Amino acid sequence: MGIFVHILSSSYDKVSGGSHFFEYEPYLTKFDWKEQSLMIRPHPLMWDNFIKTGKVTANQADKIRERWAEHNIAVDKNIDIEKTFEHTDILISDLSSIMLMFLLTGKPVIYCIFDVELSSLFDAIMPGIYMAHNWNDVEKYIRMLQEKNDPLADVRQKIIQDQFNKHKNVAVKIINVIAEDHQK
Repeated sequence: MGIFVHILSSSYDKVSGGSHFFEYEPYLTKFDWKEQSLMIRPHPLMWDNFIKTGKVTANQADKIRERWAEHNIAVDKNIDIEKTFEHTDILISDLSSIMLMFLLTGKPVIYCIFDVELSSLFDAIMPGIYMAHNWNDVEKYIRMLQEKNDPLADVRQKIIQDQFNKHKNVAVKIINVIAEDHQK
């Protein structure tokens, strides 16, 4: 089983979705992942922004990456995130469009809640996602899922089906709107 931690936000700013990096990062190396592999995908701007805003120094950032390497925590460098999804069984994420893409795999998502207003699409998918208010919740959900206990599996499948039905033929709908606007 592979676990993928997507650290989306390069900022603690609510506008960008928020982040729990500094609150949860220390637990990643202390947690017993058993035979699982852990892969982290920081937002491409995260380190630069955290250094620029004084959240961390360049030396501290290097130490964090060294600690990950010492604990066999990989940093995802795949350009094509779908390749990462193939080897991932659980996604742990801040608010991100990656959550939406990963949900389509039918695999479980643990969302690290940040106090932001969600779009209607995120509101629609949240019933199929495990909501973590803190690291204890994240750990509880990982353990539960490791035991093959996934009570939201059927809910996710229904959400996926509902969203596919709702957005069926979306390309045709877009073309029709463009054509209508062009005729005006």
